[in-house]
Amino acid sequence: GAIGHLDDPAPLRQKLASNNERIQLEAAIALTRLGDESGVAALERLSYSGEETIRRRVAIVMGEQPRASFLPILMRFLDDKKQSVRVAALNALPKLVGQDVTLRAGQPPPPMAERLERWKRWYQERQSGT
Repeated sequence: GAIGHLDDPAPLRQKLASNNERIQLEAAIALTRLGDESGVAALERLSYSGEETIRRRVAIVMGEQPRASFLPILMRFLDDKKQSVRVAALNALPKLVGQDVTLRAGQPPPPMAERLERWKRWYQERQSGT
């Protein structure tokens, strides 16, 4: 996926069926970078992994390959039980949205707990249309 072009992504798609989530993740990342929707779907599925490292990497990649469909997943990650996943989501969200909604002009960045709450409030307002 790093080369930006692949004539036949079928071998990569086959890796999505691997029993090893790390192999699935690497294939999903490569396919997503190539613009293949099967990679995007695999990232969304892997966001439910029981492995912290997988979820954290999914959040990072979602920031690098921003798509509107990733927003609900990154918002869910803000409530993840592992701090590394929450931090990865906090770092990815501004890349996806185009701005960091937690920052206020002339003020220092808020603590992590406040950043989480500001993103959640922003998302809730966006969902309700206000």
